[in-house]
Amino acid sequence: MTYLLSEIIKLVINNKPFTEIRFGIHGRAHASRVLLFSNLLANTLNYNTKLDLTAISISALLHDCGRLSDGSDVYHGTNSAKKAIKFIETHNIVCNKDLIYICIESHCPPPGYNKIERPLEAKIVGDADKLDRFRFLSQKIPCNSELLELEESNLFMDLAARVNGHSWRSFKKGL
Repeated sequence: MTYLLSEIIKLVINNKPFTEIRFGIHGRAHASRVLLFSNLLANTLNYNTKLDLTAISISALLHDCGRLSDGSDVYHGTNSAKKAIKFIETHNIVCNKDLIYICIESHCPPPGYNKIERPLEAKIVGDADKLDRFRFLSQKIPCNSELLELEESNLFMDLAARVNGHSWRSFKKGL
């Protein structure tokens, strides 16, 4: 079925597997911030290229839906990608399923993952996830620019820190 992007976002956030995502550092709030950061990045980059905003939005919201816990889970990218595809098929959403699978799986690739050249949409979702590392209060420097793939992602470091209640300037100075 063909939906408007706003309808797809509502469909995702009101149904499983999104509604089953646990609260915690990889919970629904994190997924919502990844949606925010990925859309900011996509809009910044969209002047140069046509991006699949549907794939980016679905991937951002469901990138951690297959996580077993907030601890180490090396297969959560693959598990989340499978759940996302099942969701898409259940709701008959017309979209690029292959792109969504790559975006979700490659944000946390499993051991032995073939590191093919990833599409720009996958890099956007991956960087959006990394920008939200500021939610980790216990780390001295929870996010740094070396983690990011896209130069444009650095534009949102201060916003990402502030969204999570920090000052990026204090992290830059090591305070």
